Parts: sequence; C-alpha cells; structure tokens
Amino acid sequence: MSLVQIVKKLTVRTKASGVPGRRATRDRRTSLAQRVIVGLLPLMLLTAQPAAAGPYILVDLDSGRILDENEGLAPWYPASVTKLMTSYVTFEALAAGELTMRSAVVVSQHALNEPPSKMGFRVGTEITVENALKMVLVKSANDIAMALGETVSGSERRFVARMNKTAQKLGMTGTRFRNPNGLPAKGQTTNVRDMAVLTQALLKDFPEHADLFQITAIKAGKKVLRSYNPLLTRYKGATGMKTGFICSSGFNMVATAKRGNKHLIAVVFGSPSSQERAEEAARLLDKGFRSFGIKGRGNVSDFKAPGLTSEPVDLRSQICSQASRSARFKRLKDYKMGEGDSRLSKSVLVNTAPVVVRTGNAIRAIAANLRNAPPPVPRPNIILAAIPDPVAANAAGIAESDSVAASRIIEDEVATGDGDGDDKQLAGTATPGGIPLPVNRPAFARANPSNGKIEMDERMREDAQ
Repeated sequence: MSLVQIVKKLTVRTKASGVPGRRATRDRRTSLAQRVIVGLLPLMLLTAQPAAAGPYILVDLDSGRILDENEGLAPWYPASVTKLMTSYVTFEALAAGELTMRSAVVVSQHALNEPPSKMGFRVGTEITVENALKMVLVKSANDIAMALGETVSGSERRFVARMNKTAQKLGMTGTRFRNPNGLPAKGQTTNVRDMAVLTQALLKDFPEHADLFQITAIKAGKKVLRSYNPLLTRYKGATGMKTGFICSSGFNMVATAKRGNKHLIAVVFGSPSSQERAEEAARLLDKGFRSFGIKGRGNVSDFKAPGLTSEPVDLRSQICSQASRSARFKRLKDYKMGEGDSRLSKSVLVNTAPVVVRTGNAIRAIAANLRNAPPPVPRPNIILAAIPDPVAANAAGIAESDSVAASRIIEDEVATGDGDGDDKQLAGTATPGGIPLPVNRPAFARANPSNGKIEMDERMREDAQ
C-alpha cells in the first residue's frame, strides 16, 4: 500500500468514527491521523522500496492507453518537471512566430535571484532561446527558466498565466503552476496523470524539438554539465524527458522510451532518492514493453482529476531529515548500476558528447520578420571561458543538484531551510570580453563558522552515481 493510500484510509476511518454534529472534533482527529503518518515517514523511508515510494503511471504515448498506474490523480509538488510546461509554452511561442531560436533571452535581476540549480550569469547577459532551452532541460537551471519565461511573455506573472491556460487547454485538470521552474510555491501542484498528458502533447505537437530532451550533457566553456537522467545513457531506447527534486516532493521523473513501434511514458513521483526513481522508471518501462498488448486501464484522456482539491502531502521533513539523508547515503553506497536488480545498463549505450552552449549570438528583436535574416557573425570575445557550477552553501530545498562531477550524476539535497535557497557567490573572474564569471563554492561544501573557510562536507555527498 502506498503512502498516499495509507494517509487517505486513516483519514476516512477517522472521519467515520466522529460523532455527528461535532465537525471540529472530526477535523482534529483527521489532522492527528495525518500527523501520525507524517511522523512515521522517516522510519518508513529507511526501508522503503522504490515501488511504494509514491504515485506512478505508465502510458502508451501513441494511443494514450494506461498500462499501469498507482495513485495517478494524487496531488503532488511537481518540482523541476514544471520545466516541461515552460518548454511547451516556449514552443508555442516559436510556432506562432513570437520569437525565434536565435532571439535574445536576457538575464534579469529577478531571474538571477532564483536559487540553485542555476547558471549564475550576471544581469544583462544574453543567450539565445535555443541555448536557454538546453540549459533549462539539461542543467535544470532555475534562473534561465525564469529568464526564458520573462522573454516569452514579458513577466513571470504573465508567463505563469499562460502556463495555466495551456494546462487547461490540454486537460490537465489537477495542475496549477506558480512559477516557471518548479521551486517551492504554495498552491503549485500536479499529478502523474497530468504530466503524462503534457509529455504526450510535447512529443506529438512539437516533434521538431524532441531532440532537446535527449541531450545527455552540455558544455559551457570548459565545464561539462551532465543530465540528471541516467536513463538517457543507460536504458535502451530512452528518448527523454525531465527529472525534478525539491524536499517537499521527493525525487520526481518523467521518462520516455521507444523500442520498435512501442513508445512509452513513465512518470514517477516521490521516490526516496535519485537512483531509486531512475530504477522505478526503468522497471515501469520494462513492464510496458513486455506487456504492451494488454488492454490497459482505460485512456489517459478520460482519467482526470475532478479539479484542484487539496495541497499535496509535504515530504520535506522526511526526504531531507538527517535520518532519511543518512539512510539514502547508505543505500547509495550499496547501489551498483547495472548489477543485481538494477534495470539500467552497466555501460553507456549512446554517444555522450556534450552539446556546446554559449552566451551571446542572439538577435535582440523578437519579431517574426527576422526569421529569414542571416545569422550574426559570432563574437569570440563573449564565448564563455569556464562556468563553475553555481553552488551556494546552505541552499535549502533546491531543485536538482548543484554539481555534476565528471561523468557522475549527483543530486545535492542540502535541506536546512525553507526552500528559498542562497544564491550568493564568491568574487568572479572575467572572460576576455570583460564579462564577469562567478567563481562559486565547491559542491558539497559549507562555510566553517570558526574561520569562514569553505570546507568539504561528506554528509552532503548523498545521491551520486
């Protein structure tokens, strides 16, 4: 039985046991039952199995058949899978001629203020829409997602309104967005069914952009930033899509894979670690390819939430408590990709050469009549020299990792605060063209309060593979 089911059953039983006419008493009992379950979660997570971690759904992308599902309509915090809608709205704007792939995305102060994961470019830095999308989908850069939204719609508020209007159009009845990047925000909610619908729409409506979701790494200057999705390189037939993490949601993933004429969508929410969400997604995809001919459980278009019902269960104290982090770190040390029960390949299956991204080379005017204009001459003086990962000490509730070391996928879950993050950076250097580049604190580091020095903290090295 899943966590969501346990909470629901206890809530129903508690309400049923109340005395008629004493609504306040019933509400207090319901609240108590939920608090008891939430209090027990750290112990449950110590031995949690991936399949019981949270809601999931498996869908045939072409027909919409639901091949497997558990708590598919349960409200959940989307975290960085929100960026799938950010991409969809951007693709709509591209198709409408509102901008082009070479249009300029300018980093504002508002965008730079977003906590990690981020690129950390200074205010006024220009990048193309194409490069912005790559940074958002591979690095999961919160600052660039915000800047992209501001470029498309003029402000965060107008872009979010457009995101929600698009969600309504697609029939995502259990989804409401509050920002373009998925960082913690009250009222921001979705479910695995709605994310499957969005993924289906992305690949059907905009197949010309499907390759963006398959990029395994980007290279900015000398720095290689790898995707947080190991299925892209370790699962046969993987075609995308996006991962997400904040303390309140646990580890989320939307994954797609194609073998022959079978194209599947697997959505997994609330996993206790990055490697467990990847293995659970791979398990679902394996099941789908084996049982593709089954009748299924109806169609995803007919399986809808009645509307926005309640705030999702908040897993912050369980996912990011010291006990759960220690248990996760222990499981990580014992985990060997491609061995034992692992569904992923031990070896890399695809070319992992990074795609180069740069600042500059953008067309300032956002106008359809510039579509056929010749590209500007590249300016070498604004090509990035090196971009260290933007990592800040005590970044709380961050979305995705702040560090990708060599070929390892690392998800840093520093979770000591309320999710606001800390984007302060150390003094920077500059490119030959004079553009300052931040020199950020190293991954898994904290400031020593006694001497102010940045020191490595092995307790923070939790989800590496």
